[in-house]
Amino acid sequence: MTKNILFIVVFGSLLGCAHNSTQEKESALSLSEVVAIQVNKKLPKMIDDMTLNEKVTANKTDFVQHYKLVNIRKADLNLMSFVSELMDSNMKKDHCANEIAVMLHKNGVTQWVSYRDMNNDLIIKIKKDMSKC
Repeated sequence: MTKNILFIVVFGSLLGCAHNSTQEKESALSLSEVVAIQVNKKLPKMIDDMTLNEKVTANKTDFVQHYKLVNIRKADLNLMSFVSELMDSNMKKDHCANEIAVMLHKNGVTQWVSYRDMNNDLIIKIKKDMSKC
């Protein structure tokens, strides 16, 4: 139900922008920016015992989900195993089933997932690929 409400809010906002003048259209928020504002209202949020969904950032062409592994240092992580698990389970399931991700993709927005360790060191930033669905 929350996804449906967000979907309605996003499209309602876009429809409202469609009636603005050319100058107002240029200053209007992009679809991905509107979605990011809505998502960030619920963040930060722990999604499991070691992963914090910190925030979402967006511009007209990119949408980035930022996660932090709260009890893990990059040096202690098996990167190949982490990436393999991320690609095989979490990202594919989430991306393919998420209506908002599909909507962003259909509107030409590139989607990314960024993971940082407990010291805020970048572990990996990877592009989500709709062809995997």
